[in-house]
Amino acid sequence: TTTSGNIEVEHLNGNLSSRSTFGDQDLDDVNGTISATASSGDIDLEDAKGSFTLTTTFGNIRGTKLTLLNNCNFTTSSGNISMQVSNDLSELSFDLSSSSGDLHIKKGDAELNSEKKLTLDKGPIKIKGVSSFGDQNYK
Repeated sequence: TTTSGNIEVEHLNGNLSSRSTFGDQDLDDVNGTISATASSGDIDLEDAKGSFTLTTTFGNIRGTKLTLLNNCNFTTSSGNISMQVSNDLSELSFDLSSSSGDLHIKKGDAELNSEKKLTLDKGPIKIKGVSSFGDQNYK
């Protein structure tokens, strides 16, 4: 937990809970359940495997090289959500909503776009994405 400053975590096997008021969170090579909250700052997740609940009030949520093992929730009030997921589309289901922003899913040959609500029921791992003012991109 930090009030004013960044959080950086590298090479962790286990569960992680982090909270920042003013500052970014960089979480790299984490395997486990991650719960991260930022009031004003970005959350960047890279090369992670597990289940993720990431929330920002004013900031972006970005993920690269993610392997989802269970349901995930991504929420931002004012910011974008961008996730690069290693799982096959057949493993994933999506429940995405945005008050003011574009919603985009591109996995393999499938490409879906919408403005307010986008759902796709394919697999057992559910991704719930909520943004008030911001775009969401999943690939």
